[in-house]
Amino acid sequence: MVSRILGYVAERAVIPEWVMVDHRRVADLDWTAYGLATQLDSRHAQGQCAALGWVVAGHPAPMTGHAEPASWVLARAESWVALCVAADQEPPAADEWAQLGVSPRPCVASDDDFAHGVWRTLAWLLGVHPDPPTELPERDADGQLVPQGPRYGLRRDESSPLWRRVDQRWRARNQAEAQRWCAHVRRQLAEATPAPARPVAL
Repeated sequence: MVSRILGYVAERAVIPEWVMVDHRRVADLDWTAYGLATQLDSRHAQGQCAALGWVVAGHPAPMTGHAEPASWVLARAESWVALCVAADQEPPAADEWAQLGVSPRPCVASDDDFAHGVWRTLAWLLGVHPDPPTELPERDADGQLVPQGPRYGLRRDESSPLWRRVDQRWRARNQAEAQRWCAHVRRQLAEATPAPARPVAL
């Protein structure tokens, strides 16, 4: 079940120090992703909500289901699992887990759209991906939300030919992006020593 994470007390939410984005933007993502997940039944937005729930509210990790708090090390590893699923590639190998400093964990989520939402959210929070996983409301120079009109989208309806066509194109675009990033990360991991001097971008 998708639930609001930050609600009306975003300024008091426990957001880890390793999160690299403005905390107000984390709250904006919470609002936006929750709306898309509930109103449109978006798998991608559900992945975003699951990632946020783990990072700021102590929910189980979205891809592996483990209950440990989201540290920087674990967030990188969870992001890598999500990226592999989103790219439809082999799961992390034992040596890759070792390089990330985490013991191997089985993956409990298999939907590529959900996984892409998880990966894009964690990569954004980690400061690896420059863009949020979905379009966020604008803020002015003082940080105040700028009024804007309603947003529209197709609600999940697997019986609809139009929805299936849109979903197919959406997933193909996201999988292509994930495959590019996955290949890049695997090259970095292959070139890194067992204790890399510089972090691998996930």
